[in-house]
Amino acid sequence: MLEDIIPQGVIVNWGSSSEKKYTLQYESCDDFSHLSADVLLKHEGRMLKVKVHFKKACPGRRLSVAVLVFECGLKDSKMRAMRVCELAVPCNTSGFSTDEFCFVFPEKAFCDYKSFKIAVIAHYADFPQNICR
Repeated sequence: MLEDIIPQGVIVNWGSSSEKKYTLQYESCDDFSHLSADVLLKHEGRMLKVKVHFKKACPGRRLSVAVLVFECGLKDSKMRAMRVCELAVPCNTSGFSTDEFCFVFPEKAFCDYKSFKIAVIAHYADFPQNICR
């Protein structure tokens, strides 16, 4: 939660009203600070990082990419998360990897078994200008 912006620095508070809050102040020209915090693990969850590798992508073209995460139940599955982006295929390559798509899933019963399926959708987002020449 951003609490106050002042001309000589920025004060930032973390936490919710039910948690301990810490205040950190950045003065003018400060770009690094350290904070030690005591944490009670009552809000647990899982983190999923997905890295996508593209093969045979046309250099210089743009791609639209979606990563979908489905939670698998006993009888069916439901979509729990989705991330999308548009990115450029690097020149001089036919294959490349994305940065990681990061997902978080809050859990009430952290020790329960979970199963997920991942779907990746990708297509070109642009078309060559000389396609009819």
